[in-house]
Order: sequence, then structure tokens, then C-alpha cells
Amino acid sequence: METILNKLKQKYTLEQSKKSVEDIVTPIFLKLCLYEAVSRFNTVPEEYRTDWTKLLMDVDKSRGVLTTLLQALFGVYSGEMVGFLDLDVTMAPRLVTQIFANTKDKIQQKKLVDLIQQVLGNSYIVKLVNSDETSNREVEAEVKNLVERAKRENKRLVIVSKEMGSRSLSVPEIDTEMLMYDRGSCFTTTQKVSRGLTPGKLLDGQTKKFGYIISLSLDPNREDYNPIDEYIIHEAEKVEVDDLNDGIHRVLRSVQLFTNGPHGEIELEKDQYAEKLLNSSSLIRIGAESSKVDNIIDDTDLVNKLLGIEISKTEKEKLFGIDSDTIVRSDKPEKIKEY
Repeated sequence: METILNKLKQKYTLEQSKKSVEDIVTPIFLKLCLYEAVSRFNTVPEEYRTDWTKLLMDVDKSRGVLTTLLQALFGVYSGEMVGFLDLDVTMAPRLVTQIFANTKDKIQQKKLVDLIQQVLGNSYIVKLVNSDETSNREVEAEVKNLVERAKRENKRLVIVSKEMGSRSLSVPEIDTEMLMYDRGSCFTTTQKVSRGLTPGKLLDGQTKKFGYIISLSLDPNREDYNPIDEYIIHEAEKVEVDDLNDGIHRVLRSVQLFTNGPHGEIELEKDQYAEKLLNSSSLIRIGAESSKVDNIIDDTDLVNKLLGIEISKTEKEKLFGIDSDTIVRSDKPEKIKEY
């Protein structure tokens, strides 16, 4: 062991080691709560209150609340309600913001994009990215063109989607992610968060050091479903340690975590937050989602039956690398809508 360490020391100097990690972007998570601003939701019908799925079900009926929320999140709210004033997260640049919104369908998605443009005005370029507009292979080039346009016109940029743009998008100018949904797959949340952590230069030419991920809980009683909680637990499961508690603490040491308060952002106490995560329903959900039958059962025939797969070849083959023409699926899962 000592010989290996000596070789490593000879191969990499301290300065070289530091240089190898200097481009890493530190995630700053902002778990925003509405506090007394929750009362504002009394102005919308019962069926549209409390969570993003309901609120974005009909953008026209939720227009009043959505307008105020967007004004607050982008620092253009001019009212007097303290709860909304607290949502102006001044530490986040919001020069290029990517919004993942849980809209009901593409009609509501388009209405949301139009509303965002109306709220933010001509100083922003607001662009919808969905499967009608582009493919995953084209989205990165399109967003980069929008970034260049924003630079030329001296404007800020907002990209809106539901799932499109959550994968294969490496645009360093994206400095802020807004997660407008209450719960979802921890795997897709991890992908979405990663979009804001691409190293490089920001829109203003500054070196990117932080990526800001904002998650807004519309119902304070539903904090267990917060996507940020799920992301941290999911990342902790990847850490090669025997104790999940240790994994969570290691992940928390690599991020910064804040919430909103009456006098600006408040940093959360990480030991208390870790304890909360270990006792949350998010932990149970992610554990269930991670326990796929093909991961825990080492029996190809049994896995095939459980997954609804019949192999037509007489010679049994492993699941990996099998010719798709030789299998028949008895289950036909719905195609995931990516928009």
C-alpha cells in the first residue's frame, strides 16, 4: 500500500490534483416554501390547489397564482406579501434558467410558456422545448443558438420543458434549474439536476462555480415528496459505504442547501436534514424504485417470466445482448411522453 501511495505521489502533485477538480460545479439546492403565501391559493378552485400537477392542469384558471409565483421566482414581484417576496432567490443568477414543469399536456405547456413570456417581458427570451419542436439530438444545438442570441440581444433566457432536455444537454450557461413538480422518478430528477452542473462559462463570461437548483413545495405538509430530497437519497445510494446514513452525509458535504426565510436565504443544518431524510417516505419510495426484479434475482428464466418476456430460441441466452427479433413481450408498457 505504501508503495502504491508513493507512486501516486510521484505521478500527481498537489497542484495537479487540485487542478483536476477545479472545474467541478458545486450544486446549491434551494428548497423554497410558501409559508404564509399559501393563503394565496384560496383564490383558485379546490381542484387546482396545493401541488404542481393540479396547479398546471389548467393554466388559464390558475393564471393569477402562477403569475404571482413567477414574478416572485424571477424577482419582479412588486406586491407586499412577505411570503412571495421571500421567493426572490437573489443568490441564483437566473441568466439562463431551465424550467421543468409538470404540465398536463402540450396545450397547457404552450399556455405556460406564453404566460412566462408575458410576466417577464421583452428582457427575456422564453423558449419551449418539446418533441414537436426538436429531438434530443438537436436540442443542445438549439439551446446553444438561443444562448448566443441572448448574448447578442443582451437578454436573459428561459427554457421550458417537461422531460425533453433532461438528457444529453451539456450547456454550461444554464445556471439555474427550477423544478415545478412535486414528485417523480428519482432517476429523471437526477438527470434534470445534472443539466445545471455542466462546467464552463456563464452567459456573462464568468467561470461557472455553482449550479442552482430551485424546488418549490406548494404544500408545506408534502416536504417528503420534494425532488431535492429524492435526489440526495438517490446519490447517497451510489456511495460505496455500508451505511446509508454515511452516504447521505458524504453527499451533503459536497452540496449547499438553503431554504427561504424572512430576511433572505437560510442555510439548512445538515445533520438535522440527514436525520429527516432517513425517516422520510422518500427513502421508502426510492428503495422500492431501485429494487427491480432483474437486479435482485439471479435466475434468467424467472426474471423473463416476471417481466413478461419469452425467449423463442431453444438455446437459453442471457438478457444482455439478446437479439430483439427473437423475443416476444407479453406486456406492452405505454410509451413515455417526452415533452
